[in-house]
This record gives sequence, C-alpha cells and structure tokens, in this order.
Amino acid sequence: MQNQNDQNPCTVAQDVGQLCNTEYTVSLTDFQEDKYVPNATMASGCTCSWSIYNLLSACAYCVGQSQYPSWNTWVAYCGSNASSTSYLPSGLRTSQGIPFWAATNPSTWDNATFNVVQAADIVAAGSYF
Repeated sequence: MQNQNDQNPCTVAQDVGQLCNTEYTVSLTDFQEDKYVPNATMASGCTCSWSIYNLLSACAYCVGQSQYPSWNTWVAYCGSNASSTSYLPSGLRTSQGIPFWAATNPSTWDNATFNVVQAADIVAAGSYF
C-alpha cells in the first residue's frame, strides 16, 4: 500500500494532515486510529478528507488493527469540512503521491468503511495522484 515514493500510508497521512496543520503527526508508537477521528476541535478540511480517512485506515491495517471506524463515524463532527466530491480540500495539493485507493470516496467502500481487499484491487491498477 506504499505510494510511488515508497512511503507507507502512515507517513502519507501525516503529510496530508500537515497541509492544514504543520503540527499534525501520526505516531506509530501505540497507534490507535480512533484517536485521529475528527472531533469538534480538530475537524479541518484535511482531517475530514477522504484521503486521510483512507490513509489512516490503511495505516491501522499495516500496524495490525482489523477494525476501522465507518466514514459516517469519521465525519460526524466535520460539518462543512467534509467533502462529498473530492479527496482533498479545494485548493490543496500534495506532492507526496496519494495512491488512487486513498482518493476513493469512503462512502463507496462496503458498509462505508475502509476495505483493505477493495483497496488492494485498486493498488493492482498501480495509479497515483
């Protein structure tokens, strides 16, 4: 699930988060995806984006977690920060190479929850933004 720069989803998720907040970090020490679910104080266009949801879910998978919050749970506090049309907030672009699977609208995953099998099918296509 690496990007074209051979970066893991955790690193790319951090890079996406830093587009909105340079202090945003993803710690692999005792990683728990639920601590990254946006709340009223940390909701932003980046933390509420399709890409960060998918990347952090893949990060959770890579560190051995098998359950992920649904997209509906993820965006519960996002309000207008959540997009229904784009993987990143309007006007933001990253040079990190977001894999196509990370740009997938999470509502299209089975049960609107990150699906590693579906993501792997997209990985097989080998495309990046």
